[in-house]
Amino acid sequence: MCRVGLLLVILLSCVLDARAAESAFNRGKAALERADLDTALASFSEAIRERPDDAAAYGYRAIVRSGKGNWDGALADLDTAIRLDPNLESAYVNRSVIHARKGDRRKAVADLTKAIRLNPNVSDYYSERAGHYTSLREYDRAIEDATRAIKINPKDSAAYDQRAVAHIAKDNFPAAVADLKTAIQVNPNDPHPYNALAAFLATGPDSKFRDAKAAIGYATTACELTRWNQPQYLSTLAAAFAASSDFRSAVRYQKMALAVPDGLSGESRKVSQEVLQRYQEGKPFPETVPKSPSKGNK
Repeated sequence: MCRVGLLLVILLSCVLDARAAESAFNRGKAALERADLDTALASFSEAIRERPDDAAAYGYRAIVRSGKGNWDGALADLDTAIRLDPNLESAYVNRSVIHARKGDRRKAVADLTKAIRLNPNVSDYYSERAGHYTSLREYDRAIEDATRAIKINPKDSAAYDQRAVAHIAKDNFPAAVADLKTAIQVNPNDPHPYNALAAFLATGPDSKFRDAKAAIGYATTACELTRWNQPQYLSTLAAAFAASSDFRSAVRYQKMALAVPDGLSGESRKVSQEVLQRYQEGKPFPETVPKSPSKGNK
């Protein structure tokens, strides 16, 4: 075969490989959209075999593997995606989620920082990093990130929520209440700030801010928004009733929280059962101990 003919054969082979990879990739995306994780996994794996330098295919396969609970496999795929394309923003974001799930907040922060460098105008990145900073007890950084998120998107309810948590940790309770109320105003369909505000008003560390009646109202809304199927929110409602000395209602809702299918498990379930026993004995939710700001975050 002449040299030109050989080059044409090679070129045709590359075109066919590219088409096969693209077809497999598109099948994977379609399967992922309909939550068919097995087909999606097989399709993205095929796309990678056909085109092993496709960073996007590794990124999508990581999403599928995460959905199937294969965190280590997902992490390996994201590492490869980033090696192939160091500017793949979504890979850093998704890897930060896995690092957080595995308990490594520092690595989660590092990946979100890289995503922010690539795209500094996404409020969610700052909100997520604020949550990690709070878990690391770096409250000033958490407040700074949440404030940046709010500046980018004043309707980012999660940012107000995260900033409120950091304010509570620093004993700035008026600011925390204001942020939670603003979170509710900007997104009245988000149940989390209702629950957070209810928990603070019912069991917060400063008795001056206790308001059991208001807590019951906010907790009830959180439960309504989640169709009475979120055990943590039901537990908050129980605590609010306990704070008002209505222990019959507290027992009722704590039992509902424990009865949610696939809800509380492990240590959370054990603690919830102990709290139920307190309510049955006519005792309120255990007193909340204020968090002490970490050094340098006073």
